[in-house]
Amino acid sequence: MPGRSTARIRVLLLGPLYHLVEPADRARALREAARVVHPGGVIAAAFISRAAPLIDVSAKLGVLEDEAYDRLHGRRHDGVHQDNPGFTPAYFHTIEEIGADFAAAGLGAPEVVSIERPLFGLLASGLTEGRPEYLEAALRAARLAEDHPSLTACTGHLLAAVRMPLPAD
Repeated sequence: MPGRSTARIRVLLLGPLYHLVEPADRARALREAARVVHPGGVIAAAFISRAAPLIDVSAKLGVLEDEAYDRLHGRRHDGVHQDNPGFTPAYFHTIEEIGADFAAAGLGAPEVVSIERPLFGLLASGLTEGRPEYLEAALRAARLAEDHPSLTACTGHLLAAVRMPLPAD
C-alpha cells in the first residue's frame, strides 16, 4: 500500500515490570507488549536486579544501620520490596526470574545485559562528584566486564530483549 510504513514496531518497557510485584501481572504486561509488536520487532524491558538494594544502600553507608541491614537481609531471597520508606513497591529480579517472566508470557528466552556493571556502587555513593578519574575507572571496569556472563547480575539495572519471530513464508 502506498504510504504504508515498513518500520517494525518495537516495545520498550522502562519501569512497569519492576513495579509489578506479582508474576502474573508481569506476564500479562509482556503478553500485551507481544500483542502490539510487529513480527520481527523487539520487546525490551528494564528490570531492577536483586543486587540493586544491597549495592545502593551499601554505597550510601545505610547498611551500617540495623533496620536497613535487616530489611536487606529479608529481601535477598524473595525480591519483594513493599512497605519500605524511600522507594515504591517493586520486585527485584534475578536473571533466571527474568527468563521465567518472558516464558510465562509465551515469549522466547531474552538476551539479558546489565546497565551499570561494576563500580555502580561507587557511582551511587556520590564520591565521584568532581572526580572524573572515578567515572573513567567505572567505565573501564564496565568494558572489562561486559562480556563476562557471571558478572551480568552485579548491577543495579538489567535490560532484557527478545525479537519476535518473522512469519514463515
